[in-house]
Amino acid sequence: MKRRAEYEGILKSYQKESEALQKKHKSYFYLRLVSFFLLIALIILAFQYHLLAGIIVIYAGISLFYQLVKAHLKITKRKNIVNQIMQLNQNELSSLDYEYDVWHSGGQYQDRDHPYVDDLDVFGHKSLFQYSCRSNTSFGINQLADLYKNGIDPDIISHHHNALSELEQKVTFRQELYAYTALNEEIKAFDHRFLKWIEQPSTIKFSRIYYVLIPLITTILIYLCYLYLPDLSMLLAFIPGGLFALKYSKDIGQFQSDATRHAKTLVSLADSVALIEQESFASSLLRSQQKACITDESTASKKIKRLAYCLNQLDLRNSFFGIMINLIFPWDYYWSHAIQTWKDKNQASAKSWFDAIGWFESRSSLANMGYNNPTWTYPSVTSAAVIKATAIGHPLIPSGSRITNDFMSPSRTHIKVVTGSNMGGKSTFLRTIGINIVLANTGAKVCAAKLELPYLDLYTSMRTLDALDENTSSFYAELKRIKMVLDEVKKRNDVYFLMDEILKGTNSNDRHKGAKALIMQLIKHQGAGLISTHDLALGELANQHPDSIENVCFEVEVVDDQLIFDYQLRPGVSKSFNATQLMKNIGIDV
Repeated sequence: MKRRAEYEGILKSYQKESEALQKKHKSYFYLRLVSFFLLIALIILAFQYHLLAGIIVIYAGISLFYQLVKAHLKITKRKNIVNQIMQLNQNELSSLDYEYDVWHSGGQYQDRDHPYVDDLDVFGHKSLFQYSCRSNTSFGINQLADLYKNGIDPDIISHHHNALSELEQKVTFRQELYAYTALNEEIKAFDHRFLKWIEQPSTIKFSRIYYVLIPLITTILIYLCYLYLPDLSMLLAFIPGGLFALKYSKDIGQFQSDATRHAKTLVSLADSVALIEQESFASSLLRSQQKACITDESTASKKIKRLAYCLNQLDLRNSFFGIMINLIFPWDYYWSHAIQTWKDKNQASAKSWFDAIGWFESRSSLANMGYNNPTWTYPSVTSAAVIKATAIGHPLIPSGSRITNDFMSPSRTHIKVVTGSNMGGKSTFLRTIGINIVLANTGAKVCAAKLELPYLDLYTSMRTLDALDENTSSFYAELKRIKMVLDEVKKRNDVYFLMDEILKGTNSNDRHKGAKALIMQLIKHQGAGLISTHDLALGELANQHPDSIENVCFEVEVVDDQLIFDYQLRPGVSKSFNATQLMKNIGIDV
């Protein structure tokens, strides 16, 4: 309820700002309209007086009108940012009710060959990624996906906790960062291909002499025509500038098509970088990432804005203003040269700037998830080979219906065999442990009152499907996953595995024999993890190996032909059976 009230308060605050900006926006619209007609009238009057006076009024009037347009655009931009933040807060309110379909699903990162992402619903519809992602740029989206797939360096996890804790409280910073990048739909397609564009050499050989030569020739010709020729002949003075622009038109046109499409996106990115540069951070990790945006001579935001400005100026070449200015000054040529100079000077640093945006976006996503769930906690990642969890639950189950459990298990040479009836909670519990390990490895909050664990390399075999493209049955696909897990357990001692209903594609005798052999191999190689099964006979292994195998279960009660699940983890082997009762409940005669 606390977070709901906070989001509603933020929303009301921005609604007031939006109303004030709307009034300003309307005033500037009418001011621009009146100014435009006044400018047209002045130009007509000036030309009636003298041709030269008309030309002067055109250039002066356009410059003044351009400043008015800039002021109006600034108000429009802030208005759009405020609207984005309002929408963001409305979406956050929906997310508190676990309605989060509006966010990026990360479906492109699904990978059936990855050790765990498909089994734990890390990516895709209603996934952990969709629940947490508040990134708009490809840099931020990719970095968040990488965090979930690979985790972070365990040596910096405590620093990561400090950084995310600080970002949690910087609500305005996080929401403004989101809004700046959300303004531009094309920003998701802006990626490291831009860096390749920066590295491309120009086909034009530039010389600064033309910046003086063309205006000088044009001015001299205007003066001579004014002295010795009739009024209309003064237009001949603009021929040199026109011919020069025509000479480089094709090459600059190609340069423009490759470059100016980035301008709008760069403005959004520059605003994001400026926000990062101006924020005050206490965390050492946040400050070190902030430094990537600040150079000795200037800030990254100024440099990016400079490039965006140059691209926008070049984009004017096909407008009335661009055509007119090219007749007296090599406008296209000048801005093409400025852009190429920028590329040559900044191509080495640009990658770090955009990576910094992605870093702050991805960490803001994790911080936002932690902020929305104040009862979650940052785990204690220790060197002790044991997992201790208090009130651990699945983060994607709404808090009102989430059942939590306490859990303790060595993370080496220890297997818990989980038994229970159908729908009793075995698979959900395995995913609960798995997804919280993923969160712990990213340095994020976990869905638990307390969690202590070592840094673990997670492997799962849960949701194996047949692969028609590989001509592989679901049973063979499961065997391949099991072999992968076993191979990793043999290599090192930091693997923690989750296996759900192992060898479910064969007969009961064969399944029991194979599962027993697999468990003994995993124990032999100091493996640790959870294995769920309906094969209650596997529970006998705990009697033979009490130090390394333990039975836990989920039970169900039948009351008046209705199944009652409490989803509480208990010691021992399950004594519940419910398949026939479930069949009866849905109308199948037994």
